[in-house]
Amino acid sequence: MTEARFDEIVHAPQRLRILAMLDAISGDVEFAALRDALGVADSVVSKHLKVLADADYISVRKAAALGRQRTWIALTTQGSRAYAAHVASLREILGGTPHSAPADALAPADALAPDVVADVRQNGGGSASGTNRTVDGGLSR
Repeated sequence: MTEARFDEIVHAPQRLRILAMLDAISGDVEFAALRDALGVADSVVSKHLKVLADADYISVRKAAALGRQRTWIALTTQGSRAYAAHVASLREILGGTPHSAPADALAPADALAPDVVADVRQNGGGSASGTNRTVDGGLSR
């Protein structure tokens, strides 16, 4: 059972959405797919990815594919634990323990936005070669 722990890093709405998508995908997601799923500018995604990478909640790697540089993001073990603990904390705030929260409260990401998760899985999920975890000032595609 995951110990509930509210996490200010995870709690920011866009970062919470990023971690929920990465948790639902259980693999690498391309930067552009995250950006499109969030519906925000590259700079907004880059800012949130930098915060998550600095906390070691995600890994970021760049790989050349089809003649251009692509950025891939994956949830780390530490990030997965932080996300699970934060969700457990939110469930407690809603008035239930992780085992007694209402079925529709804080449902898995698949239940919250199946069309978004399916789109990310189809267009940006999966894996690519490369292992560079360096996060620089420009996390753009």
